[in-house]
Amino acid sequence: MGRDRWKLLLSTPELRQQTTRDYYRLITGVDEVVGSLVAQLKKLDIDKNTLIVFMGDNGFLLGEHGLEGKWFGFEESIRVPLIISGGAMPKSLQGISSRQLALNIDIAPTLLSLAGIHPPDSMQGYDLLAVEQKKRPARRDFFYEHTYLGSPRLPKVEGVVTSDLKYMLYTEHGYEELYDLAKDPHETLNLAKHSSEKVRLEKLRKRYEELKRQVK
Repeated sequence: MGRDRWKLLLSTPELRQQTTRDYYRLITGVDEVVGSLVAQLKKLDIDKNTLIVFMGDNGFLLGEHGLEGKWFGFEESIRVPLIISGGAMPKSLQGISSRQLALNIDIAPTLLSLAGIHPPDSMQGYDLLAVEQKKRPARRDFFYEHTYLGSPRLPKVEGVVTSDLKYMLYTEHGYEELYDLAKDPHETLNLAKHSSEKVRLEKLRKRYEELKRQVK
């Protein structure tokens, strides 16, 4: 599906320009709405007691890896914006940029904590601000899966992502990918078949199996 959509929307210079312009028009529209929201909060004089969480549900491939869409484990697809802002943020955390791994399941416990409510122990996710304040250790990895439809339209993929490595397994085909995100952030070199990477590959295979058992 990603390849079919690439052909339809990005396969010529003209299509690529139009598709990219249209995509960024959408993003600009979102920015304008957020600006209007912030202005209204200030007008109502409640901006100092308000938190704004700005994030997306997925990234998007605009031709990278010869694909178009949101269903793949590449960085362009799984990374999303996350900005927590507003006058209610603790002063010590305003204006900082974090490198910690954050997931959408972290939003609820983070907001509960900011509201002075202890998140239930059964709740998944991290209090992101507690990590920034060194009150709890940062997440070191996470389990990834996209199993909607399956081959040939969207091959089923599972894996594990760390801050500097990524392991992906196309479960229907037994095909593995290993990327060194620190040295190869655009994921251009699959290291899974490299003999020099056996130790790191096996370590991530084991971690993948461990995380898969946990999510079930």
